[in-house]
Amino acid sequence: DRLQLLLKGLIVSNPESFIFPKVWAKQKAVLQTWLASEDTRFTAIYNSIDRRNSRFAAPGVEKDLSPRQRLIQMLDTTLTKSFDSELPKLCWQVDDDRNMIMQTVLEWSSSSHRPGNAKIYVATRILRFCSRSGGDVTEATLNFLDSKICESGRNKPAFYQLVSELTRSEHFSAASYLQWLIARG
Repeated sequence: DRLQLLLKGLIVSNPESFIFPKVWAKQKAVLQTWLASEDTRFTAIYNSIDRRNSRFAAPGVEKDLSPRQRLIQMLDTTLTKSFDSELPKLCWQVDDDRNMIMQTVLEWSSSSHRPGNAKIYVATRILRFCSRSGGDVTEATLNFLDSKICESGRNKPAFYQLVSELTRSEHFSAASYLQWLIARG
């Protein structure tokens, strides 16, 4: 009991002493179980320490990434390494939300923050795989064009080249695009 009171007092009075991500990752569950409290002030301080430690976590300490973030990391590796023929399949398996995958690939490939033309060809290969696997690339592209994301921070020539490559390989329907364009006015 005495040790428990001392630790709680230390956590409340000096929470910065508990900012050590490597050790925190290993010991937080023990501390939380052992020091479980109904005191809302203590709980708020404990949660604050936990958030700070997860924010400062070292590369060796795994952080939970969303499927979108994992996909972007996978895509970014192609900017520094050669293209892996398994990448389209890996990207398609990142999440069950196929539309999110295609939207993310479209955003990534048309980003003005990523240099070069390699991203266009990487995205083309991934989107062709998506199309062969049952994804509607035309619909995803038209939704992307209609979204707010497409309005700023986009490399439009890169996007036009991507759509041209998809149209050339018949994975993007120019007829559907013209129909969509006419319907929008």
